[in-house]
Amino acid sequence: MILFAFFLGTLIGSFYTATASRILYFFYGEGRKTPDRWKQIFFRPSFCFHCKEKIPPLDLIPLMGYLRNRGRCRHCHYPIGIVTLLGELWPGFLLAYLIYFNYSVAQAFFLVLLSGHLLIAFATDWKHYSLDHENTIFVGLFALAAGLEKSALSFSAFWPLLATSAGVGVILWVLNLFFPDGFGFGDVLLGSSLALYAGLPWTIVIFEVAAAGSIIHIYWILKDRKAPAPFGSYLVLGFFVALLAEAIY
Repeated sequence: MILFAFFLGTLIGSFYTATASRILYFFYGEGRKTPDRWKQIFFRPSFCFHCKEKIPPLDLIPLMGYLRNRGRCRHCHYPIGIVTLLGELWPGFLLAYLIYFNYSVAQAFFLVLLSGHLLIAFATDWKHYSLDHENTIFVGLFALAAGLEKSALSFSAFWPLLATSAGVGVILWVLNLFFPDGFGFGDVLLGSSLALYAGLPWTIVIFEVAAAGSIIHIYWILKDRKAPAPFGSYLVLGFFVALLAEAIY
């Protein structure tokens, strides 16, 4: 069961990793001038973003395709990058991890699908300081579904999650009003959505990781006190840390 969950999770991870790559390419990169880019994102067969050649079916098998070609395009040998491998591995590991800790199948799937959309959010915010509202809507919906499953559809168990989400949303909204260059409205939507599942005290963990990560990013990675940090990406990282810790406790 655990191995099957891992393999199924890698399939989900492969889909979301490819979707994130396509969004970066068609909305932020070279393909942004493509007239039918939405159609290209969802219906164009997988292709190399460097040479534009179609990827053979066997190379689309999660993990195996990457390892088989040593992390490079079969045609032009351009490096695919380890991020692609990690994007496939993480949902597989997460689904197996949640099943191992006796999460319900429904809750585990909601969380893995949520994590898939968070991978997209992480990618766009890390590279372009942008959190697409369309994607964040799905983050909120899957967080809501996972939260309802977590509370067993009991309002007495669900309302603390709802209250935490509302409180986080208000705080981030105020920060967005006073510090619009540091906290975008996408951060408001993302933070309140994650709190809708995490509740307390795990929402605190999420923001502790996000704050620490942002400080490290500014002072030690960019080495520029006036430079922005991808706060949304660190919110995603904080959620993953809180999710793994919650399963153990």
